[in-house]
Amino acid sequence: MPAPYSDNLYSADSDDEPDALSPTDGYFHASSESSSSRSGQNVPHVPNVLVEDPTQLSRDAKIQEAERERRLLNTGGSAGRNPESTASSHENASGSENPIASTPPSPPRASPLFAHPVDAPPAYSPSPTTTSPPTTVNNYQTFASTATMGRPEENRPLINHAPESMSSPYNSAQQPSRWQQFKDSVSNFNIRKKVKTVLASLLIFSVVFMIFSSFTMQSNHGSHSKPVEDNDPVAPPADDGDDFDWNPSRTCLEKPQHSAHFIEEIDIQSDRNLSIIQRMVKSNDLKGWSTHVSGEVILRPVEDSSPASIELQVISNHDNLRVKADFNKTTQVFEIKVPRRVDWSSSDKAPCIQIRITVSAHRETILDHLNIETQQLDVNLKEGVVLGVQNGVNIRSASGDITSPGIKTIKGKEVVPYTLSSREIRIHTASGDVKGWYPLYDLLDIETASGDIITNIGPKPVNPQNVRPAEFRVRSASGTVKIDEPLTSAQKAARPDREFPPRDYTVDIITASGDITADVAASSLASFKSQSGDMKLQIWPVLDSSLLTINEKAKPTVITDTKSGDTHVTILEPLWTSLATIGETIPPVKPYDPTDGSDPYIVLPEGSELAEISMARPVLSVLHSKHKSVSGKIELYYPNSWEGMFFANSISGSQEFKGKDVTVDHGRGSIPPHLISGRKGKGFSQLDISTVSGDQFALLGEEA
Repeated sequence: MPAPYSDNLYSADSDDEPDALSPTDGYFHASSESSSSRSGQNVPHVPNVLVEDPTQLSRDAKIQEAERERRLLNTGGSAGRNPESTASSHENASGSENPIASTPPSPPRASPLFAHPVDAPPAYSPSPTTTSPPTTVNNYQTFASTATMGRPEENRPLINHAPESMSSPYNSAQQPSRWQQFKDSVSNFNIRKKVKTVLASLLIFSVVFMIFSSFTMQSNHGSHSKPVEDNDPVAPPADDGDDFDWNPSRTCLEKPQHSAHFIEEIDIQSDRNLSIIQRMVKSNDLKGWSTHVSGEVILRPVEDSSPASIELQVISNHDNLRVKADFNKTTQVFEIKVPRRVDWSSSDKAPCIQIRITVSAHRETILDHLNIETQQLDVNLKEGVVLGVQNGVNIRSASGDITSPGIKTIKGKEVVPYTLSSREIRIHTASGDVKGWYPLYDLLDIETASGDIITNIGPKPVNPQNVRPAEFRVRSASGTVKIDEPLTSAQKAARPDREFPPRDYTVDIITASGDITADVAASSLASFKSQSGDMKLQIWPVLDSSLLTINEKAKPTVITDTKSGDTHVTILEPLWTSLATIGETIPPVKPYDPTDGSDPYIVLPEGSELAEISMARPVLSVLHSKHKSVSGKIELYYPNSWEGMFFANSISGSQEFKGKDVTVDHGRGSIPPHLISGRKGKGFSQLDISTVSGDQFALLGEEA
């Protein structure tokens, strides 16, 4: 077949192929054979090149054809899908799922341009494709294949997907486009980047937190190693360990029948507690004899080579008389349970059990809290113990004594027997005695019902981070109370404030019938009360030197109150110091020189308003004291520096007030109640005395 003219695209000799160069199939080389093979599964490929159709319809026909296509598209438009559809997907889109075939049928329209009555107009008609290469009748094609000619964008189809049914389910297996893949990768990259950023931030924060925690733990450990600033020398551990031997009372059988031994290591750390509990429990032998219990709980130091431990030793005079010991390693609660009764055949001897619990702790170790509770066992603190307790010490016993060693003298110098450094110490017993030396930090609370309280008190410095008063509290019903603080040694020192730390001291002692003998220091409050007990008190005022110039401040107060007991009170010359310097370093000691006019009892801060005060002994003009009694005698001795007013009244008791520069106004004279008022000096102190039948005597300063 002769080739057409190269300058005439439509000069083919074959007239039996009117659609060979028609844009109907988008390839411009379709034949009747190829057009007859149309099916819904063929994917059209329309080049991105617009070619003028030589068989254009008239303008009216084109308008009608466009209107028809618009209606078809409006009623059966397809949804966009991925251009990379597989052949099977097109097969699923054929037949009834073809969006064009699913539109309402229109009457067939004969046209020489379309081989099928439903063919689309030239620019939109899909070209039939087959899985086999297209059959080309012509030996010559006007356009070369897309692989060899034209720009790349001309090779891209105008319609990027075949028509599909909107009712068909979305094929999740279809791969996204490259742009979507790129966006997804960027999105995933951003998410991964954010996740990496968050993880990196957490890692950095964790590292910083660990470093900070290590420093904090080290600093806390350093502060906990000395939870209370206490530089007093401590006596070394005493070698007074004795064997645990059977030592029964006269009501017990002489020979032991059962013994037991138990030991458990403990962990003494600043975040651990320790509790020792001994109590009686009910037993099945309700008709048996009551068990007689004796023994002690010992707190002693141990060498570093030995572990900290709790040791239990038990001896009883009956095989069935045993204790039950429980130790919780998590809470470190050690509990001893003793049966209240036991089946007993003897009629003249009682069932007895003897118990010893020994707590061995390394020196200079720390606990968070220490609790010891017993019903019959004594509690003994041994020499050389150096133990810090951050959150309080509680020692309680129902009938047992609580004992600690007293002040020791080593090479002519007094040293404390032990250190139990805790801001709060509570010691309670019902019928037992409390004896020994005890430190006073922020609170020392001693209480007994019928037992005696005979103690030495060691005042300790304040905590600079948490300034609180030093509260000394004593309670007793019928027991005798005897308190001794180191007043004499402090007064003899060149710097009394070194021997007696400057702070606010408060004293509160109450008994029912027990006598009170106390040598104590007091600042803001000293209160002593008893129903029938006698009082013999020596009080050393430790006062803030700012009270010398500020009269509006609350006055230090001394109170005594008794019904039938006698009262004997001596107020010593006060120690004036600056409580504002609490926690600061005390300047070096200056040797006392009596020729320079200074007084070792006066401690004044440099550069303060008190610099103008004469270095002579200051006037005690801020003390408010009250003394009351019903039938007991009141006898008072006040220092020479005391100045102020006094008021006294009594129904039938005698009244005597004297002293240098003391003026007395007898008031009503012999008519009861006897009212007396007077003054010494120009100060603002105030003294009130009241009795019913008790006598009154007061010496204010030196005798005239």
